[in-house]
Amino acid sequence: MRYRSRRKTRALSIFLLCIIFSLVVVFYKNKSIEQGKSNPGEGIFASLTLPLQRKVNKLAEKVTFISSLRKSKETIEENRKLKEEIGKLTRENQILKEAFEENKQFKSLLDLKNTLQMDTLPALVIGREPNSWFKSITIDKGYIEGISKNMIVLDDRGLIGKVAVVSPHKSKVMLITDSESAVPATIRETRDNGIVYGTGNTCEMKYITSDSEIKTGYTVITSGMGMIYPKGLVIGKIINIYPSNDKLFQTAEIALSVKIGALENILIIKPEDPLIENSRGGI
Repeated sequence: MRYRSRRKTRALSIFLLCIIFSLVVVFYKNKSIEQGKSNPGEGIFASLTLPLQRKVNKLAEKVTFISSLRKSKETIEENRKLKEEIGKLTRENQILKEAFEENKQFKSLLDLKNTLQMDTLPALVIGREPNSWFKSITIDKGYIEGISKNMIVLDDRGLIGKVAVVSPHKSKVMLITDSESAVPATIRETRDNGIVYGTGNTCEMKYITSDSEIKTGYTVITSGMGMIYPKGLVIGKIINIYPSNDKLFQTAEIALSVKIGALENILIIKPEDPLIENSRGGI
């Protein structure tokens, strides 16, 4: 019994000594901080607590690493979601742009229809034949929709060509660039007449009298002569002038107003003249 009492007394004494030692270390540490000096007690305390501090630091590093790893995974997931959202918005933006461009084309064609004051039909280009000797496009309207041969085709920029072959629900249009195309034309600024022929890639206006004072930049339009092309449709502008081989006429190279390679939505003029041929042929 007496032995147990001594052990308790001894443990209590050691505990009190540790407390006193700690207080002394803290006292001297604070004092040394105030005086800007170090003391031996602080060094002893630091050496005693160093192993514990190392373990605490390693544990803190592990916690920091796990936290960083979790944040990195969260960041990767957020980036993936953001990329998906950006892709979705980009696609929607492209769709809106395409719809905007189509609406612009439709509005331009509607304005042209109102300006022409003629009976017209809208159509869509569904095929092309980029051959060097025969230039044509295929449209999605045929004789079931009221299309007939020799009907004039144009868009808001100007003359495209005329219907050459008609099927039930589609038709082939011969472009004015075709080597078989010939359009009676007038130079708007001088009123000189001639014929616009296709060359396969572009057009030339021939049989302009040699004394005509024409210049590059002048506009060429349909003259209305003949029974096919109505008067006043824009063909293009003169970009080059040179004399004919016999020196009696001038020839003008023309830059077309229409973009042959970018035709989409077009208008077809329904003729009022019953003499225009209404023959059909398969495509």
